[in-house]
Amino acid sequence: MIMMKQLLCICLFCCMLFYGCRSDDELIVFPCEETEICEDFPPPLGLTNWVWEKQYPYYFYPCFNPNNADEILFCEDRLESEQVISSIIRYNLVTKERQLIFEGRVGPRPRWGRNDWILLNLFDGNNFDVFKIQSNGENLTQLTFSGNCFYPEWDEAGERIIYELGFTSPTQFIIMNKDGVVLDSTLVGVGPGGSWQHDSLIVNGNFRGLFVGNPSSDLYDYEMLSNVEPNSQSAGGAEWVDDENAIWTHTSGVYSTNVITQETTLLKETCNSDYYELPTFSEQLDKVILQRKCKTITSREVDNNKGTSTSNLFMMSTDGTDETLIRIN
Repeated sequence: MIMMKQLLCICLFCCMLFYGCRSDDELIVFPCEETEICEDFPPPLGLTNWVWEKQYPYYFYPCFNPNNADEILFCEDRLESEQVISSIIRYNLVTKERQLIFEGRVGPRPRWGRNDWILLNLFDGNNFDVFKIQSNGENLTQLTFSGNCFYPEWDEAGERIIYELGFTSPTQFIIMNKDGVVLDSTLVGVGPGGSWQHDSLIVNGNFRGLFVGNPSSDLYDYEMLSNVEPNSQSAGGAEWVDDENAIWTHTSGVYSTNVITQETTLLKETCNSDYYELPTFSEQLDKVILQRKCKTITSREVDNNKGTSTSNLFMMSTDGTDETLIRIN
């Protein structure tokens, strides 16, 4: 009986190996675990794109407390009674204490300012507008009222806010003070994953590479510093590490670029089945936290391309080493 059980286990293991190496026209599974080779998933079959089913809890949009590196902010989607509950959580990395800051649908992405206010992009059922809330979850304050206001970001001092005014051509970005009073408009902004944590410049990483720009310019003062092969499923995000260097993400890897010398270094190679996005930096720790997404294909048939998607938070040093999973209690 024991030998039969062992034989059955061996057969099952062989079947798993076989199905994991089937041709492109059959089921392909990319396990999200530490492996030497990160493989891109193949193009979908038929006319439809991939449909990814989230695996809960789903952690995303991380951000350090700029005044206390023991604390982070992140968004969490969890499943309760077959309903998805979205919330913003303040979390202490040392004590593991968590505090609910906001519950409801949130757009990309909450940003914690040095003034201890958090910028939110909230959806009211019709439009997105910019709000701010204190880091203890009190005094939610609406700052814009026109709708189509996206991707708010604090400046380095926490005195000004920049956001994208949607459906404008060319795209307009609005600069306002911390109370919502409009100060200026510009053609250069941060987008969904950029950073204004610099005394004058912004950086933004997207599916094409790293861009740097000057929002104080009257012109379209925006330059691509590092170009990677465009990918419609590419991850984005960039963050200043100091006045000259930025860390940014793409499905092909995590990169560091010196904006003065324009030298780019690949810190960590990835692929579109397992990649990082939206880095934020802590000067106190000299580390970044990022959102790590992992996708596994469960069905690859004509017009029935499906898979699962997980998202967790990771911390690593600015040279790409010492990667650690942030375990949320």
